[in-house]
Amino acid sequence: MSDVLDRVYHAADLILSISEDTSHMVALNHPRVDPARIVRVRYSVHERFLTGDSRAETAATPIISYMTRKMADHVGRVIFALGQQLHEHPPMQPWQLEPIHNVNEVTAASMLSTSRIFLSFSEFEGLPLPPLEAALTGNLVVGYTGQGAREYWHAPNFTAIDQGDIRGFVKAACEAVWKIDTKRVTHADLAPGIRRLVKQYSLAAETASLRTLLSRIESCVEAQPRSMSIVEAVQ
Repeated sequence: MSDVLDRVYHAADLILSISEDTSHMVALNHPRVDPARIVRVRYSVHERFLTGDSRAETAATPIISYMTRKMADHVGRVIFALGQQLHEHPPMQPWQLEPIHNVNEVTAASMLSTSRIFLSFSEFEGLPLPPLEAALTGNLVVGYTGQGAREYWHAPNFTAIDQGDIRGFVKAACEAVWKIDTKRVTHADLAPGIRRLVKQYSLAAETASLRTLLSRIESCVEAQPRSMSIVEAVQ
């Protein structure tokens, strides 16, 4: 299978990459591929997630949200230990742990907009979407970057945890609770990062990347008027 993939990548006229990390992984796994053939494409985030404001700060019970569909073993370990810590060392106000599971995009966006902290369990992903959506809706995001998210993972909106560091994960989540309870981190602190993310993952940015892709396709067709081969890079 690896030989087949190597031949496909090497024969491709263009390789679509969703992130800097994905581009680096293509070069690592397929060193014969000309880096000039890798084209960066971007996605945009639906406007329903572009609601980062201070509404959640006035909620009666602040919420820590997380998704359960990936890395279930890590999720279980972190949530259990975090629940124990919040019980034995109660924060200034009660916090609720709320899973986001088997819901549609509209419901997920609504749940994230009422959450204050989001726990990220991304594993080896080109450019994970849930932590980005959570940050755009005003969450302080704690957890795994999935490697690809490192390009948007900047403080104070994000706190990175080494994959598998359960103790560090729980400690950072407790610190996030403390920061919010004591107003060390407020929506005003997160707002500049939210504005940066809105611009970085806007429809305009996605459109510009697709125009670049179209231009590259046209150049390839003009140079070699034959059937083209385009590959979408995967991690």
